[in-house]
Amino acid sequence: MVLPFPPAVTFHGSSPPQPLRGMKLSEYLSPERIIFTQATQRDAALGELANLLAGAAHTAPAPLTQAILERERLCSTGIGFGIAVPHVRTDKVDKLLMAVAVCRQPLEFNSLDGEPVHAIFMFAGHPQSHREYLKALSRVTSFCRQPEWRKALLATRDAAAVLRLLASD
Repeated sequence: MVLPFPPAVTFHGSSPPQPLRGMKLSEYLSPERIIFTQATQRDAALGELANLLAGAAHTAPAPLTQAILERERLCSTGIGFGIAVPHVRTDKVDKLLMAVAVCRQPLEFNSLDGEPVHAIFMFAGHPQSHREYLKALSRVTSFCRQPEWRKALLATRDAAAVLRLLASD
């Protein structure tokens, strides 16, 4: 069962929100779920990440991939700044999981700002993990609004560097 979720979280105003203290995105991620994708199409990159999440959830990849693609058809999760945050709540996972792709080639994503995507943060959460799910989405959005953080992310060359960056405040 896939639950709809409103379009990607965006913030308005002159200053970005403060990162949520106490929540480390690295808690939902492992090095095996961080990739440096060569994909040239949005759906291929989403499929790669969905496969990683399905493996971590010990579930078949097809339903999770389909759920992510259905969510993307509702509204692009390209939030701007070269970042996409595809997400889905589904009973196919029992806890919040995250996968990250740094794109070697910019991907057309129909983003809110019309710019291509250079990094993708994918989340899959159980329908009961609503609060944690929203906090994680907010945390990613908060980090990604910071130009120096985005620059550091795109300069990473290995999973350990991405994890260190996500563990930082």
